[in-house]
Amino acid sequence: MTVEIEVLYRDAHWIGVRKSPGLPTTPHEGHVSLLERVRSFIGETEALHPLSRLDLEVSGVVLFALNFEATRRGAATKARGAYEREYHALVSPAPPAEHAEYRWDIGTNPRNPNLRVAGGGREREPAHSAMRVRERRGEAAWVELVPYTGRTHQLRVHCAKAGNPILGDRAYRGRSRLTLSDGAVVAAGRVMLHLARVSLAGDVVIDCPAPLDYLNLWAALDPAT
Repeated sequence: MTVEIEVLYRDAHWIGVRKSPGLPTTPHEGHVSLLERVRSFIGETEALHPLSRLDLEVSGVVLFALNFEATRRGAATKARGAYEREYHALVSPAPPAEHAEYRWDIGTNPRNPNLRVAGGGREREPAHSAMRVRERRGEAAWVELVPYTGRTHQLRVHCAKAGNPILGDRAYRGRSRLTLSDGAVVAAGRVMLHLARVSLAGDVVIDCPAPLDYLNLWAALDPAT
């Protein structure tokens, strides 16, 4: 059986592929994972280890190490803070400032261990994210987000804590529907968060354009005001 995946980068040590929304990065009950699809596509390899595990509804590039040497290098690069990621998100309301730094600790939600809390929760860990507004449209904005730490749901809870939750992120108060100035209603069918670029110490740099559902939602919003 032929397995179709979109390869964004490949060499002897790494393969970078696009993850679609609704596809888990690693094996998950009831779902075929991206890792399993990549394994079927490339065949036997010494190792197959993802450097990032994107949430189920999140899209974007996932970089896999193909051997033990690359796995060790990836871990060392992440440990020294040289594994860089740039996410894009559609948020509403739009942030009041063009730039912001978020430094709220992130802990486990005491009522639901699958969720996180910014500025509270159990077993809190330091977290640091940066936000830059790329464009504004009506009540929404397209923002660029950089996580300097790697906490679970970090960008999602930081955006929510800042008062600008990601569209479609109902777990963190994100709006799933927006009413436009002409009365039309547009819907966000998933968390509108996309990993647009990864850089491994500047040696491996992979760009991944936003998918069609993200671009269509953005195009449907009111023009910038």
